[in-house]
Amino acid sequence: MSAPVTVRRALLYSGHGAAIEQVDPEPIGVSDLRVRVDACGICGTDLELLSGRAFAGQLKLPVRPGHEVAGTVIEVGRRVAAFTVGDTVVLHSIAPCGQCAACLAGQENRCRRAEMLGLSGRGGFGDEVVWPASRAVRYRNLPAVQAALLPDAVATAYHALRRAAVPPGGILAVIGIGGLGTHLLQLAKITRPDLTLGAVGRSEQSLARAQAIGAIPVRGLGQAGRDTARRMGFFDVLVDVSGSPDALPFGLSTLRRGGRIVLASVLEVPPALGMSGTRFMTRELEIVGSFGSSIDELREATELADSGRLKLAGSVSEVIALDELPGRLPELITRGGGGGVRTIVVPRAADGPSR
Repeated sequence: MSAPVTVRRALLYSGHGAAIEQVDPEPIGVSDLRVRVDACGICGTDLELLSGRAFAGQLKLPVRPGHEVAGTVIEVGRRVAAFTVGDTVVLHSIAPCGQCAACLAGQENRCRRAEMLGLSGRGGFGDEVVWPASRAVRYRNLPAVQAALLPDAVATAYHALRRAAVPPGGILAVIGIGGLGTHLLQLAKITRPDLTLGAVGRSEQSLARAQAIGAIPVRGLGQAGRDTARRMGFFDVLVDVSGSPDALPFGLSTLRRGGRIVLASVLEVPPALGMSGTRFMTRELEIVGSFGSSIDELREATELADSGRLKLAGSVSEVIALDELPGRLPELITRGGGGGVRTIVVPRAADGPSR
């Protein structure tokens, strides 16, 4: 079934600013879906891109940002059997090649030839997007503004939790209690109730949110935070989703011997250990990277939310219309996390009031 061919809107980033422009509909491939965007989350990575602080010189411009898409299928490629027009779906932001060693080993998030939604000619800050059907997951019971959290703010947190591999009964702490950090704590509470949780943040709003989940608040990356870690018995694993250059030295100084820090955020400056190589070596500490998620992890995270086990109603800080986005970008970039969780963009103002 075909969708009507009309001109669509999309946010385009030229490297010197962003604007809503008219774009022609993208042709649909035989294995693709055309999805009407119902909601798209604004990730910290989007703000780093749109501020010019990340990916400078690495991308073919103009870029259509937006990689946290929830939408409705409006057209299916002729070889697609798993979806029909009217299905509500979330889109996995990585479209791997499927043929390289990483893909064949089931590590699709490590594919070097993957296309990234929102870092190319296709992105979710617009009216519609064409994406492979194999990278879509159906959802049924969530408002679109909540479902838009799943592809990154939830699934990436789920993958980072797996990469953390916290030992039974261990202590897990998270640096940065925005979208990723909040959902990582929620997922740990649901799937690993044996763990003691800590939340490292600065704002009272984010620390209160973490404490409501059941995490012990750790105030900042300075001595006060180190004192709290010491009282907790030091951490088995610490996951950084803040992107702060101070996170790595803080994390390493608060780990138990044999502990692990998982880096799961964009950091464009070379990090420093904050300790000698000898101390790092003799304590057998580990630094682990965590990037994105797999399609199976997105399916599992979506099931947790669709079933009601994972509550996302409190994760939407604000809903804005697409036409508002260019004018709001300076404020959003300056504010950064600001103690909130996620701002969601909807193509039409009627889709959701600002809150």
